[in-house]
Amino acid sequence: MDKCALNQVAGSVWRTPSAVALAWLLGAAPAAAQSVNFTEVSQDPAMGLSYSRAPSYSVAGTYGLQEGSLISPLPFEVFAVAPHRSQGLPGVAILDHDGDGDADVYITNGPGAPNSLFSNQLVETGEFRFVDVGATSGADATAQDTNGVCFGDIDNDGDEDILTLGRGEANRLHVNDGTGHFTHIPMSGLEGGTYSHIGCSMGDIDGDGLLDVVVGNSFDMSTQLPLIVFPYSNEPTQLYVNQGDGTFADVSASSGILVMDALTDAPPDATTITWTIAMVDVDLDGDMDILQGDDQGPVPETTHGGWDRAYMHVFINDGTGHFVDEVVNLGRDSVASWMGVDFADFDHDGNLDWFGANFGDYNAAPLNTPYEFHHFATRAHFGNGDGTFTERPVVEPTSFSWGTAVADLDNDGDHDATYHGGLDMVMMKLADNPGVVMINDGDGNFSTEIGGYDANYSHRSVQGLASGDLNQDGFIDIVTASDNTLPYNAPLLLSQAQYGHKLDSTAFWTPMFMPDPGGSGGFVWNGIRLEPGQMTMEINNADSGNPAVRVSATGSVGVTTHGRHNRGGLGAIVTFEPLGHHADPMMQPITGGSSFLSQHESVAHFGLGNRHSGTVEVLWNGGHRNRLYNVQAGEVIDFPEIGCSYDTTDTFTVYMGCVEGELGQLRSAGVIGWSQYHRYRTSMMVAYLTH
Repeated sequence: MDKCALNQVAGSVWRTPSAVALAWLLGAAPAAAQSVNFTEVSQDPAMGLSYSRAPSYSVAGTYGLQEGSLISPLPFEVFAVAPHRSQGLPGVAILDHDGDGDADVYITNGPGAPNSLFSNQLVETGEFRFVDVGATSGADATAQDTNGVCFGDIDNDGDEDILTLGRGEANRLHVNDGTGHFTHIPMSGLEGGTYSHIGCSMGDIDGDGLLDVVVGNSFDMSTQLPLIVFPYSNEPTQLYVNQGDGTFADVSASSGILVMDALTDAPPDATTITWTIAMVDVDLDGDMDILQGDDQGPVPETTHGGWDRAYMHVFINDGTGHFVDEVVNLGRDSVASWMGVDFADFDHDGNLDWFGANFGDYNAAPLNTPYEFHHFATRAHFGNGDGTFTERPVVEPTSFSWGTAVADLDNDGDHDATYHGGLDMVMMKLADNPGVVMINDGDGNFSTEIGGYDANYSHRSVQGLASGDLNQDGFIDIVTASDNTLPYNAPLLLSQAQYGHKLDSTAFWTPMFMPDPGGSGGFVWNGIRLEPGQMTMEINNADSGNPAVRVSATGSVGVTTHGRHNRGGLGAIVTFEPLGHHADPMMQPITGGSSFLSQHESVAHFGLGNRHSGTVEVLWNGGHRNRLYNVQAGEVIDFPEIGCSYDTTDTFTVYMGCVEGELGQLRSAGVIGWSQYHRYRTSMMVAYLTH
């Protein structure tokens, strides 16, 4: 049967889309007022943002299945051994790679295509546009099939280094020479073998001022069998400790991260499918913990005769770099398909909360029977102040999600969330996420908004997502990368799951194979071939007009006597308390990677709403706290670590001697000037006297 005839047969069995769905296909977004909206700029040639994702080597196997089915229809069992995610897994990082003061964008690519490094020209030329220097940057990794990416100052020399992760091959460390050019270090110790390395995160786990690295791995993607058949035979997480000489030691086995106490019915050497990994001081005790989000996949849970293999594991650090899995603090209902995570204090109670991306309700419902509503929902968990978390009831359905970001998108004084996602499942493609924004009401209750994004995301299978202020207007922008694009003439069907919610009208999916019209019982390809993935850059239109304060952190290890924090500031917990009655403090950690495959800009961003000033506090590795008062709306603060804590039990004289010594060394090193010296000295004195 030729493809034209096959498409006619397929069309006869597709359910007719609703009027709302047809309007979407014609490009009409839902008509609703949005509190947050964006303009997509990557399609403007003047922006210099050209990206096309090269597929992985295994795409040949996918094409072989498709074309072979036209000759001999495929039995259902064949799809279990089909290659997984053969279009690749593109990650995004927003960083200042050349130290010029504006945010650049790094996006990973497949074998034979250089990773893109879009250098922002805002500071150099005054024009908001980009130049792709990836191919000549030294961090091109052209020969690597690159999955995720993370960055940090691993040698404490004042610039950002990049780690790219390989699919079925070694990772690559790219060290920055200070000018924005990188050198691949082939024997760093971070290579990690031939696992499918997915995501990475950097932080100092042992308090020595050096960035360590954790890498989350999944499974051999040449086949989908581990997702379906082998619940505990996958690829383990890897943890590497920085040796201080440019090399890293694998401490996975001795660190405790391979002991997953939640898996009570699993063998002791069980390994899971990990999609998201993050280092963060989740219990605010001054050391870096690790959150690891695993995937349940189509394996039934214990209550339905299967195995509970996927939790958001919370590995708590004892302060020395040894971890204990405290997943039980989340409750057993955390079994899900966790794919991305980000952090803030959503309800302003002084505890760190987390927001986790998940499979969503629309396609989980027909694929997982029986399905418990919201079991696979993208949702927030709230810290209780004692290392435990509480999940509030979720009242709205959610879409499929990979990359996620937590940020104050409307600058109203609380942290919102956004998530994107799509999935090629070989037989079908999930396309139920049009680009979702979840607006915080100030108490940690979220409401869903769609239609605020400019691009049509139903056709884009978005994977990586990172956030940052790219045009320096004081509002957070969003960059995404997709592994594939569904052709725009491909019909989109609505999910069988409908909840009476606005997301119902965009809960699409597309069948890639159809039952053989000849009645063989097998399946044949419908002729739709996925196109290469693309990037989007969505610029926040800043309709609210609310100002913001932005804070980056600079550790002082090796610069001052008591400095203990890494120079890039990763792991610092930043709090901003607006001045005024009933002002709610906001909290945001500076993380070294958490979104799926991706890493956000290393700047804490706080919207002020109708406030005009406030106080910044930083909790550094080691537990010491610094404060800066009278921070004004619009300020961009580069907060240096002062190795003295205002809550010390030392006498005032001893404390101020420490402060003046640290500030003097920072000034001598050129980190701060005289005016900053006096500003920080006054603030640190007031903090001690009033805490």
